[in-house]
Amino acid sequence: MRKLAFLLALAIPFAAAQGQTKTTPNAVFLDKAPGKAARVFAIKNGDPEQIAAALRMAGANASVDRRLKMVVVSAEPSLLSDMADIVQKLDVPAPAPKSIEITAYLIQASPQAAESGPVPTDLEPALKQFRTMFNYQGFKLLDSPILRSREAEEARVGGALSLPATNPVQAAQNRYDLTYRPSVVGDRIIRLERFRIGGQLSSIVTDLEFTDGQKIVVGKSGLEGGDRALIVVLTGRIVQ
Repeated sequence: MRKLAFLLALAIPFAAAQGQTKTTPNAVFLDKAPGKAARVFAIKNGDPEQIAAALRMAGANASVDRRLKMVVVSAEPSLLSDMADIVQKLDVPAPAPKSIEITAYLIQASPQAAESGPVPTDLEPALKQFRTMFNYQGFKLLDSPILRSREAEEARVGGALSLPATNPVQAAQNRYDLTYRPSVVGDRIIRLERFRIGGQLSSIVTDLEFTDGQKIVVGKSGLEGGDRALIVVLTGRIVQ
C-alpha cells in the first residue's frame, strides 16, 4: 500500500503539469540552446508566416505551425518582450477591401469632323493627342458604362455601341464585353489587372495603373468601316 501511495503521489503532479502546458500556450520556457528562452504565440488574425518572418528580421528564431496558427519564438530572454510587441502589432485583422468605381468612355474617332457627336468636355485633353498623332477630327461618345466592385473581385459589363445597325449581323458586331480585376496600391493608385474590352471588334488587353480621379487613354481598336477607331478612356475613384 505504501508503494502504491508513493506512485500516486508522483502521478498527480505529472498530470497537473501536463494540464498546465495545454492551458498556458504563451508561457515562457527554456530552450535547448544555452542562454535562450522560447515563447509560443497563438495567432488570431494575422498571417503566421509573415509574423514569423518579421520576428526573424528582429533577431529571433521563429518556426510556424500553420495548422494551429502558432508561432514559436526562440531568442535572448531580454528580447522576448520586444517579440511580443511585434506580434501584437502584426496580429490584427486585415483591412476591409476597398470599392473602386470605374467609368469607361467608349468613343468613336474618325477622320471626318462631320461624324462628331456629344463628348464630355473634360475628355478633351485626353483626345487632343489623337487629333495630332492620328489625324482624327471627329469624336462621338458611343457608350459610358460605370462599374463598381471590390478589390480582387472581377468586374464585368456587356453592352452595345450606339452605331448604325440595319441587320442582326451588324447589331452583333456592335456588342462588347469589358472585364478587369481592380486593386488599390497605397492610398490613391488604382490598378486594373487583365483589363480587356472586346467582342466582335478587335480586343484591347492590358494592365493599368492610374491615380484616383485621373483620366487615362487605354488605347484604340479598329471599327467596322476601316478609317474609324474605338478609343477607350478610363477614369476611376476609390469609394471607400
